[in-house]
Amino acid sequence: MPLQKTNIKINYNISQDLPKDFKAKLLAIPNHEESSKLEVSVSSYDFKKYEVFGGVAIRSLEGELKLSIDVSISSENGIIKTKNFVTIKRYKTNELNPFSQNEAVKLLKDQMEDSLIEQIMLEVNLIEM
Repeated sequence: MPLQKTNIKINYNISQDLPKDFKAKLLAIPNHEESSKLEVSVSSYDFKKYEVFGGVAIRSLEGELKLSIDVSISSENGIIKTKNFVTIKRYKTNELNPFSQNEAVKLLKDQMEDSLIEQIMLEVNLIEM
């Protein structure tokens, strides 16, 4: 889903522990402006991979990816909202080719990052309404 452009100008305060690709996605949003009255602080990027085992199989049946970030939205009057955004995806691990399974995990992680950015934009739009 493509990122939707809004008329709200936002200044992003991005923590240093975020991955470079996620920082680039945040700064690529069309309504990013450093002199904005609304500031979004993004921190605590946490990506976890969990494999679910079951039955008589030696290898895992499915995997679960969990991506969470902490977001604080503030204006010149102070902090408006602090929220922890989480997205979870499950995938099958019965792929015979481990390389393709790793690529599927990378693709899912990319989709999850886009989903979190959409959630941030939705939250900002709700505050501005």
